[in-house]
Amino acid sequence: MIVEQLLQSITEEIADMISTKTVIGEHITIEGKTIIPVTKVSFGF
Repeated sequence: MIVEQLLQSITEEIADMISTKTVIGEHITIEGKTIIPVTKVSFGF
């Protein structure tokens, strides 16, 4: 049971830390065109 709680806690903390801003940055506008970074993030055990 303790291991399951630990994994749950770790998973929640990682999910809270991961966002597009932390992984690749915010959008960029160049010459009137906006570039929106797109990514797919996943993790598993």
